[in-house]
Amino acid sequence: MNPTIRNVILSGVQETDKFKLAIAAGNVLYLDSRKADGTGLPSNSPLTDPWADLNPNSNNATPVNFAGTTSSGYNGSTSKPAFTLDGTDDCFNISDDSSLDMTVAPLAVFSTIRLNAIPQTGYIFCKGYQAFDQVQYGITYGFARVYAVLENDIVTESISGTVNASQIVNVGMIWAADGSIRTYINGTQSGSTANLGTGLTTRPNVRIGCRPLSVGNESYFKGEIFTSTVYSGVNCTAVNVLKAEAAISKRYLL
Repeated sequence: MNPTIRNVILSGVQETDKFKLAIAAGNVLYLDSRKADGTGLPSNSPLTDPWADLNPNSNNATPVNFAGTTSSGYNGSTSKPAFTLDGTDDCFNISDDSSLDMTVAPLAVFSTIRLNAIPQTGYIFCKGYQAFDQVQYGITYGFARVYAVLENDIVTESISGTVNASQIVNVGMIWAADGSIRTYINGTQSGSTANLGTGLTTRPNVRIGCRPLSVGNESYFKGEIFTSTVYSGVNCTAVNVLKAEAAISKRYLL
């Protein structure tokens, strides 16, 4: 997204407007480590309370394996709160729900993140089950770039060097109604456009911070996650989604 356009979008946007923009874009999951009204900061480690979904679907994310250590749990910041995942076994689990079972376009998945390291791979968001060839949809990273995964395959990727350690970035992918798939970094398309005209196969299990595989193959995320969102339906267009994500990630990217 052009910086001038992004600034115009963000001018006058209040904390309470983020939710309205998200819903207008077809939001079905809205996790923000600081609630839309600017309140409700998470508790410190050990992390036990669910990450509350701000969408009426109430797909709350349950923390798994977050211990009371400095590398696991709430990061302690009041200005840029986030959940720190240790890259070993930390993740969030969301119970299966029809609102997250998208099998046709349009579909968008976004997160605001900061990597603490650059391992080979790490899943930011994944809906799937037990094997790499059973991933329904998700976004992952590796080699300083973000990848869109649909129907088992990495279908497109951002330009190398767009996702680096210690930088807060808003990353995601949009599978548009015309079948085109694009990855985005801070509101700007990065990398080539792919296409997928077929539908997705329904898979159980939703994870934030890993791929729900058998032990030893989870591909855990190492770093901080500030927001995690999913969109679908007729209003899930690039214009609407990027406008919502600009508002949602504003606090963290400043």
